[in-house]
Amino acid sequence: MELGEDIFIPKPLEVSATGSSFEINFKTKIFYDESVEKTSKLAGMLYSKIKDVSGMALEMIAGSKNSNNNSIILMIDGNDEIANEEGYTISIEEDRILLVAVAAHGLFNAIQTFNQLLKGGSEMDNDRGVLLLPTGKIVDYPVYSHRGTMLDVSRHFFKKEVVLAFIDYLAEFKMNVLHLHLYDDQGWRIEI
Repeated sequence: MELGEDIFIPKPLEVSATGSSFEINFKTKIFYDESVEKTSKLAGMLYSKIKDVSGMALEMIAGSKNSNNNSIILMIDGNDEIANEEGYTISIEEDRILLVAVAAHGLFNAIQTFNQLLKGGSEMDNDRGVLLLPTGKIVDYPVYSHRGTMLDVSRHFFKKEVVLAFIDYLAEFKMNVLHLHLYDDQGWRIEI
């Protein structure tokens, strides 16, 4: 099992593999930094993504300082090597996983990248009941401040649920701008 950059969209700035693996099992715990309000919600999001892929309901614990082996740690750290608030690092070691960012937005992006790893780079060992992840380090931040797309709701009507699903899809790929084309000769799509 090898950590490769070909499973990530968009491609991270740096992916380095160390050639081993981390095992997520029923004893793995998710630790999160309780000093930042949004990290508990982000830990819940990570919990859901792991449960969707593996079926394991991991324990979530507030407080990253007391984490031990067999843990996934979410941290907001002002001393991280990336100063960009959308940037993050993911360090996957044999005994723990660290998701670190300087702001909640960066931690959100780290979880989206981790989810891509869960879906495309992990292996489920059903005999032992563990999910194997390749070890290594991922460093990423956006090169451009705007990464987004346009949705033309003037010429093509979309239901609210479709637009919300589209926004979720954009977030999955760490896009940060949605341009809604609301008005053209064909119509105006906001009720006033």
